[in-house]
Amino acid sequence: IYSFIFSGKTYEIRLNEMQQYNVKTDFARKVRRIVNNNDTDSNKGNKKKKLFKKKAIKIKSNTNMIWQWQDDDGFKNYAQDISDEIEDIYNNKGQNGYGNVVVKKFGTQTYEIQPFQMQQLNKSTQWSRSIRRININNQTQTTFKWQWKDNSGWKDYDITTSKAIEQCYGDKKQVHQFTVVGNKSYEVRLNTLKQCNLSTNFERDVRRVPLDSANDNSK
Repeated sequence: IYSFIFSGKTYEIRLNEMQQYNVKTDFARKVRRIVNNNDTDSNKGNKKKKLFKKKAIKIKSNTNMIWQWQDDDGFKNYAQDISDEIEDIYNNKGQNGYGNVVVKKFGTQTYEIQPFQMQQLNKSTQWSRSIRRININNQTQTTFKWQWKDNSGWKDYDITTSKAIEQCYGDKKQVHQFTVVGNKSYEVRLNTLKQCNLSTNFERDVRRVPLDSANDNSK
């Protein structure tokens, strides 16, 4: 399985079925693998065709960093191979051949590990758990903030609101309500990552962003 996000929608390419699935709607489309007949290996001077294009240069992962997920009794380390895979995606965001999530199956359950939302999602139940990135040398963890999306891009919540949303997220609460100037009331729905205007029911996307210069942007 290869997962990626396009225009805010998450897709899975299931190679054993040769199908592309919209994770939200479960709508499937066929995919196929073909030989690129226009790309020849000129260095060897033969007719052998290249089957794959070159990947972008991979950014070396920081071997001091590990990833953890939050169990009911605290944070637990991912297995080293899974942690390394998450770190690769985190360091190579936007590069060719790298998606935005890691999909793993444990027993009968399939999980989507989302390093840029700092959460692990059970694909069957939609239950999410917090994840974090820490330095094994000093045990410092990646911090993060919350943003909402208006018509021109992502905007930061004020520090107080962001911390309050984060507290709800850590306590596994589903919603956080707040009021802004003008007595407008909003509700951040953490289970759907939406902000809802309680007067109009108009919704906007929200997200949880690591406070990292490489990933903290308004695009």
